[in-house]
Amino acid sequence: MGAPNPTKINNMKYTENVNWLFSLQRFGIKPGLVRINRLLKRLGHPERKFPSILVAGTNGKGSTCAIINSILTEAGYKTGLYTSPHILSFRERIRLGRYDYISSDYVNDFINYNKSFIESNGITFFEATTAMAFDYFARSNIDIAVVEVGMGGRWDATNIIRPILSIITSISLDHTEYLGKTLKAITKEKSCISRNNKPLIYCEKIFHKNILLATSATPKISSKTTPLELKKIGVENMQLKWGNELVNSKLVGIHQVDNVGVAITAVNELKNMSWTITKDSVVNGIVRAEWPGRFQVVMKKPLTILDVAHNPDGARRLRETLVHVHETKDSLTIICGIMADKDYKSFLRELDRGQDVLFAVSPKIERSLRHKEIADCARRYNYTGVYEYESVVEAVEAALLDGRPMLIVGSHHTVEEALLALDFLLGIRLPNMIYGEM
Repeated sequence: MGAPNPTKINNMKYTENVNWLFSLQRFGIKPGLVRINRLLKRLGHPERKFPSILVAGTNGKGSTCAIINSILTEAGYKTGLYTSPHILSFRERIRLGRYDYISSDYVNDFINYNKSFIESNGITFFEATTAMAFDYFARSNIDIAVVEVGMGGRWDATNIIRPILSIITSISLDHTEYLGKTLKAITKEKSCISRNNKPLIYCEKIFHKNILLATSATPKISSKTTPLELKKIGVENMQLKWGNELVNSKLVGIHQVDNVGVAITAVNELKNMSWTITKDSVVNGIVRAEWPGRFQVVMKKPLTILDVAHNPDGARRLRETLVHVHETKDSLTIICGIMADKDYKSFLRELDRGQDVLFAVSPKIERSLRHKEIADCARRYNYTGVYEYESVVEAVEAALLDGRPMLIVGSHHTVEEALLALDFLLGIRLPNMIYGEM
């Protein structure tokens, strides 16, 4: 019979543990810092053992985190990057540097040690995951962490840290059931990531007078984001002018110009705090920054683009980019799957260019909006054709047969299932992604 395979046993244990971690979603979203503080106290307050940058925003915060993380990595610092949600594997959320993901062994050890405490204290999925990230970073002796806020700011679990620098990338309507139904209310929530006498950076385009009024802290406000000029934009990269320097970025999008500008401003603030970051590190960090699922080309024939845009503002920004990129100016097949708690009517309206065919799909998740509702709504707009598919894989297969350029959009879950479909149908895999595990 032979000895048990330790790798297989470890993988089974990891799957079991991550399944248990996701089961904590039964506790729902519970704003507040009391529960995570209890867990972090049990762990010896790891979040106090490294400096950090905290990044909030309705859209763009993940990309901005990725750019800052890449620049700091290029400058020789050991970074921790915490983001959410993931696309293929839970381990994408917690990493060192660009692609050194948290190990399954560490995930197992953390859960085994803390499982009873987490359950007895009603700690949520996001709170447990955030504590895991901070503990992992402290044990890894990082130089600095780049942390993406989950939702809002004030009561988000990530706001337990003591950032040396805070960033707000954008403000628009999303998660209104938790954050409020007006920009003023949402601004108030996000502004609470600022700290006394620490820099708070925000994009000039989203300046709202309530930022100054919303926070009880007195941060050093910096809205002078680094001015950049978009020189060229293609389907796989764009070129920016920064002073006299031409900089290439693989993060494509009209909105990514602002995200790069915010990242450079953040780096300049760090330099003012005596962090050593050269201009070459900034340029090379931008060049090497990647963020999966953000206007990302996964295949060229037919051209296939993935984008996790999932709210009206994200759809508007995506449409602006599609219009400017030569390869996407003509008609596309748009495969769209959206979560039921999103403003899907406004999303579909903002995405509509009056020339694209839409394939409505239902990702295999309970929160998913039924494909019929997506299709019925899309037919009120100017899509040249609207079709319904039970699953993402069926829609991808139909789009491949059709042969037109393809855009897959609407949620992380839609993009995840599309990636798995392309792997199954064509054997196409993205580099630096974790396939075959939760």
